[in-house]
Amino acid sequence: MFHAKESRNLVTAFGILSLYAVATTAYIFSLSPKLYFLGNKQQEALVRSIQLESRLREVSGFLDEQDTFSVELRQDTQDPAVTRAYVKRTSNAYPFATVTDVYLTHPHPVELRGESLFVLRKILAEGQDASEELWRYAITGEGVKLYAGKDMTFRASPQGTYLALVEGGTFVVLNRKGEEMQNLTVPQLAGESALQVQTMIEEEGLHPIVSLEGWSSNESMFWGRVQWKGSTVLFRVDPLSGDLVAYNPTSLQGAEETALHPTTGKVLYALSGELHVLDLLQNTDVLIASSVRHTFHPRWIDRETVEYDDAEKKGERITQKLS
Repeated sequence: MFHAKESRNLVTAFGILSLYAVATTAYIFSLSPKLYFLGNKQQEALVRSIQLESRLREVSGFLDEQDTFSVELRQDTQDPAVTRAYVKRTSNAYPFATVTDVYLTHPHPVELRGESLFVLRKILAEGQDASEELWRYAITGEGVKLYAGKDMTFRASPQGTYLALVEGGTFVVLNRKGEEMQNLTVPQLAGESALQVQTMIEEEGLHPIVSLEGWSSNESMFWGRVQWKGSTVLFRVDPLSGDLVAYNPTSLQGAEETALHPTTGKVLYALSGELHVLDLLQNTDVLIASSVRHTFHPRWIDRETVEYDDAEKKGERITQKLS
């Protein structure tokens, strides 16, 4: 049995060792009409590293997003329709693939989860409105179009098993094949405030803002947020059963800064110069810091550790382990 810290170090060590044991002679070959991979020893090592890390995390239970591989996108200088994808580990970036029609101006166009690369593409057809397509590519090459629509955003679960997606007034959960598992309207996500939100949409033409917060590490629940007219509701959805729980804590109404941890259901929030930890699952609220400057820029380091601005030393940060 791996301990979390040990498995974290093991995962990182294997990934970095594999990445450094590579050559650089490259050629390009097509694995689908939309994605091209680099056929070299470096990419082979990247594939092995990503597969190994994914499986070690799954076996050890260390599935938080810290220290995972990420993707950096760089537009081709000679062909604007082509985007080069680099796999990143810490500050190092390794060329991995080229993708066409990536929606580069979207705030969240790509994710690498488990052994899958998820890419949001914007398709421009002559004489037609632009459309958006969400694709999943196995790191060994197989490509599948999962969803098509407009004005969408998505979040994939840690192992790429599920996707949460918002398009217009609809929240959707898909499996890795693109099959729809859950379909909920925005008013439904608001829980007890559903009628109020529905009335606002129908009578005033106003639409709430839906934010996708993230998946729990075991992929058993997805968290999101609905905001309208100064009100905030946090919700969680079970991808298999579709069970929905909405939270409307009064302490979050008017909060200047918030950060939710999707595995624990705990929320860091700042209000009137105080920083609190609100546990939505256990219904507890604990004050952990105060500041005359009223700003903390809080974030979660892991499920039990937080970081925020030091009220006494400008420009410095405090790391605190929660008991």
